[in-house]
Amino acid sequence: MREPAHAKALRAVLPDLPAGHRAALRHLLTCSACRRQAASSLQEKTKPEYGTLWRDLGEVLPALMREASERRGEIERLLKDLLSPSPEYWTKALSEDTRFHSVLVLEALLDKAREAQPSSPARSDALAGLAADLAAHLYKGDFEEEQESALLQAKVFNLSGNARRLLGNWNGAETALGGAAYSLAFTAEQSWEGSTLCRYLGLLRWEQGRLDEAEALLRQAARSFGEMEAPHEEAASRVLLGLLSLERDRAGKAVLLLQAGRAELSLDTSWLTVRAGLGLALGLACVGHAGRAYEILQETSRHYPAITDEREVVRLPWLEGRVAARLGNGEAESLLEMARRHLMAEHSLADVTLCSLDLASLLMEDGRMSEVPRLLQEIEESFQGETEVLGLIRHIAGDVTSATGKTPRPSVAEAAFTLRRIFRFRGYRVEALPFV
Repeated sequence: MREPAHAKALRAVLPDLPAGHRAALRHLLTCSACRRQAASSLQEKTKPEYGTLWRDLGEVLPALMREASERRGEIERLLKDLLSPSPEYWTKALSEDTRFHSVLVLEALLDKAREAQPSSPARSDALAGLAADLAAHLYKGDFEEEQESALLQAKVFNLSGNARRLLGNWNGAETALGGAAYSLAFTAEQSWEGSTLCRYLGLLRWEQGRLDEAEALLRQAARSFGEMEAPHEEAASRVLLGLLSLERDRAGKAVLLLQAGRAELSLDTSWLTVRAGLGLALGLACVGHAGRAYEILQETSRHYPAITDEREVVRLPWLEGRVAARLGNGEAESLLEMARRHLMAEHSLADVTLCSLDLASLLMEDGRMSEVPRLLQEIEESFQGETEVLGLIRHIAGDVTSATGKTPRPSVAEAAFTLRRIFRFRGYRVEALPFV
């Protein structure tokens, strides 16, 4: 039987469909109600023969799905063969066996690199490097001259750059993201990878303490994703902007950004949703909306069980403790003490110090100034090798405890701002975001 024209068009499109849209298409193809709704919506503009389209699609869909399944199985087997030796042999295997020289294998490698970022950024970086080697085999000398291959190279560099940022390798991240920018110079139009580069580079600048640049880059990422009609990614960028505004003590601005971003992320129970909720609660508490802040805190706490990133789990009581302290909640002290113990065990000097500042502020407001020196003593005992930095911490802590006034919050906020700059200047990671 002659294959219908619509089926040929679908067969050509399916292999190149981005992974994030395949589940939606599969549902559309198998749900008659959704098909009717889609046809009705589109017919208002174009009035094509949708009855013919769905009939032809129904005839070939089973075969297409079998073909796609077989292709996925074949690619998985090839990847298993390629990645079964240790990483030291990946490049050798790639160069010697032409079975791996396929765009589908390349795309699968990039998918694996992205999947590995949250739990194993080092493996993600290695897989991205292997994808770059494969791209060089596929595109030979024309890799940077064609727009499609340039976008592919930008994706490789973006993945590698963010993986290195997650590892705290700022110089390596800078190099990789610079490679992404260079590759994108060969493309003519706005792209997903260009928007992604803005966001990853914004996060890197934030961790480096270059906050003005970070804000500008994250704002550009939000705008670019918005123009590309990617509301979830636009919202994620606005949430990051809101969290940055909180760090810069701009609570009113943070509330507006976090409210807007959080509304779009409401069905996503990732760490970013939790950070958005806790950040919004803190911002609302700072601008005097205690009742609403408490409601948001309660809402957000229901998402805690979905957080699997170990570093984020450790930081949850710290973030919640900040909000509780602002709300005058009696649990604030125990939350901050718990977070402090976890951060001590993690040996994160920067975060331990900042968490201790939050706890010190709470103790001072409660008239328990005599308990504050214990916090500094415990830091010095746990980080004896960090002599020079400990001297700076001791000096700044002295300024906080000697500050006069009804509330210690202004002096604590100033100390936190100064300490963040010092830590970042010396290469410490400060409240790093596990954004992938």
